[in-house]
Amino acid sequence: MQAFGYISDAPDAEHPTELKEVTLLLTTEEIDAVIAFLQNARMRFDACSPTPGESHLHLKDLWRAWSDSHPDIIVAYRNGPAGCLAAKFPDKTKPDGLR
Repeated sequence: MQAFGYISDAPDAEHPTELKEVTLLLTTEEIDAVIAFLQNARMRFDACSPTPGESHLHLKDLWRAWSDSHPDIIVAYRNGPAGCLAAKFPDKTKPDGLR
């Protein structure tokens, strides 16, 4: 597992910085949304062929309550082919709490 991120004071940064630690300050509702997002990512990743490439999902694209005041969480899948998530889930079917 690797973690990357951007500093909020440097929105024009071209590349994310690798992070040693990640702290999430969340309400219980936000914890539920993150859990649902990660479970949804797992379901989608399991549906993709295990061939080289990388695919990813954004929390902001899937969580109904997301706003610009929230940071985005991106889950990148090391083993899936690029584009497999969009091809397998064109209707964006999601569990409760997500769009």
